[in-house]
Amino acid sequence: MKTSFLLIAFVLIIQSCTPTPPPAPAATTYHPMDLSIPNFTNANGYQQQKTMDLKTHAYSFTASQAATITKLGYQPWVAGITYKLALWQVGNITPLATITVTPSTIGVMQFFPLSAPVAITTGNTYIVSRMYLSGGPTGYTSDFVGNVANMNGNSVYPYTQQAITFTDGYFTDNFDPLLTGSNVVNAPNNTLLPFLDVEYQ
Repeated sequence: MKTSFLLIAFVLIIQSCTPTPPPAPAATTYHPMDLSIPNFTNANGYQQQKTMDLKTHAYSFTASQAATITKLGYQPWVAGITYKLALWQVGNITPLATITVTPSTIGVMQFFPLSAPVAITTGNTYIVSRMYLSGGPTGYTSDFVGNVANMNGNSVYPYTQQAITFTDGYFTDNFDPLLTGSNVVNAPNNTLLPFLDVEYQ
């Protein structure tokens, strides 16, 4: 019995002397569009506008390295409008992720976590989109507008920030920004870059 007590005490001493490993460092996160917005000024040849009264605003992008997207971001022009944000891979008719949000603060990019992270790879093209669902000051199509950057009518694409290159803009009244057809209002536009973002690691 005495030997058993000594053994237990020895084990406890060993455990108490074992150092606790330090916590794993937090993953570095990146916000390519949010970082780019300060560059879209008159001094750099850009303008920031509130325009395009179609429900869905989107842009396509590619990645120069594999990454994991954990959040989608949007900078609203007015608080209280509800949108559906979505992440797509070109070639798939089903989005990789969706989230319904009601941004509460204007003038800043707000980020919303996805239910599960989404891995993206090089060699594919992706799209981030926002679709108007409800709310707004007028109750008309003027509530569909959003903040965008342009370059006096010239193409703003491609535009690269960090590992992400924005490649084209899309504006439509459909949830799927690439949907086409005789009854579809779809306006690809390389002169407007919506204030949408992804958070990636």
